[in-house]
Amino acid sequence: MNKKTIKSVIFFLSMLFITYLMILAGFSKTIVNESLFNYYWTKIVIIAILLYLLKTLLQEKSWLNKGFDYQNISKYKRFLSIIVGVPLLLTLLLERGIPIFLHHLFSKPSKKIVSIEKKIDWHSLYCNHGVVLKDYDSFNGRVCGLKEDVFHKVSSGDKIILYGNSSIFGFDYDKYTMLKDNTKSQ
Repeated sequence: MNKKTIKSVIFFLSMLFITYLMILAGFSKTIVNESLFNYYWTKIVIIAILLYLLKTLLQEKSWLNKGFDYQNISKYKRFLSIIVGVPLLLTLLLERGIPIFLHHLFSKPSKKIVSIEKKIDWHSLYCNHGVVLKDYDSFNGRVCGLKEDVFHKVSSGDKIILYGNSSIFGFDYDKYTMLKDNTKSQ
């Protein structure tokens, strides 16, 4: 194989892996450990990549402009796609996708006692009969799929035990138990 073919294969496999990480970020029920982001390293990486891409966009014959020229995209749309799209995708990738992937590699069975902050009142395809956990942001700390009778019984401040896998990167649950009445559910 020549160099160009090898580069193409590496690029394709990289994009496939990034796509897999994005799917993990969007659809995994893993609760990511928020202390991983206390030092804002992800924000610094996103800003650095964004500045690099904007600098590259301003150069006439850059690789980025060649790709946009090939698709016949206006300069305004190029700028907008980089300013909005890149930070969004990188945030999902760095703050959910990579930690969830590493969590699945290194996690071990465990249980965790958590407090409920509030019920999720709206219904969606993604999270029916869900609750938001205290000490987590609302995107990251949700438990979905509670049985309907359990969902109607729980209130703010109640505790549930989550059974699943834990690692330094996060926690994902397979089943839960209400701490009040110890009725096992899945």
